[in-house]
Amino acid sequence: MDTVLVTGANGHLGYNLTQQLVERGYRVRAGVRDFTSKTKTRDLVTLGAEITHVDITRPETLSAAMKDVQGLFHVAAVYETISRNPGRDVKQPTIVGTINTLQAAHAAGVQKVVLTSSATTVGNDASLAAPLDESRWNKDAIEPYVQAKTSAEQWAWEFATRNHFNLVAILPSAMIGPGFRRHTPTTRIFEELLRNRVPVVLPLGFSFVDVRDVATAHVLAYENPTAAGRYIASARFCELAELFTPHSGYPHAQIARAVASSCPITRLDRAPFRGNTSCDFLCVRQRVRPSRGALYERPCGARTWLDGTRFLGKRPRYT
Repeated sequence: MDTVLVTGANGHLGYNLTQQLVERGYRVRAGVRDFTSKTKTRDLVTLGAEITHVDITRPETLSAAMKDVQGLFHVAAVYETISRNPGRDVKQPTIVGTINTLQAAHAAGVQKVVLTSSATTVGNDASLAAPLDESRWNKDAIEPYVQAKTSAEQWAWEFATRNHFNLVAILPSAMIGPGFRRHTPTTRIFEELLRNRVPVVLPLGFSFVDVRDVATAHVLAYENPTAAGRYIASARFCELAELFTPHSGYPHAQIARAVASSCPITRLDRAPFRGNTSCDFLCVRQRVRPSRGALYERPCGARTWLDGTRFLGKRPRYT
């Protein structure tokens, strides 16, 4: 089997991807910035991955990690929606890190690259009659994270075209599921709910996808020689009010009912938001930075629709 490198291997998606690759027989180099930290590498070592130093902002670490590698999964990025200096903390490492990583892969003769992008990169304003798809780009992003992911992926495609580079991009919506050591802005929602820190729920929603399905999409994109271009990875749209309501058919519903009974939540009505057509504007004014998913509902009640019909061979969970 191929030797492959996974950048950001200790992250939520990176860990799940590493696990699946090891299980399929790949020789996996798990790229970790703080590679001497036992806390950040212990689980990867347990999987049988080879720990290697990868700091995507330092090209010399990438060159060493790419030696004798056939495939690259570039997962590493800064996923933060709030920062005092978003240009330095979010945009620069994501964009520059992608440039450094792909240049190092090209120089090392890596045969195929699967890039983790985001469903937010296709845009944020579309109707059911004319949904967004993988051919579109987000030209109106306000959130630094969305700006960074969009710019990084666009540069990646320009580089791939210019250098005849074998590149495939996976565009996940909001990822949930097991295998994270610290919370992401997406999983943090559930932590805040369980700790009774969510007194008010805004009338909006997101598309969610299980991180294990996103990892599988990366593997299928790598293994399928006909896979090309961009693939949206998403499963199910859910309003926040529904998310915070226990359902008997959902896993751990008994726990959810107990939490809900002890943590009353106020659900805001849509009426105060009618006529406000810009979710980005509202979020900035409210100092809220939610990440949009493949299907994003704005507080005014209008939904942004995406059509992720390109198929890699597996249906996601929770559809």
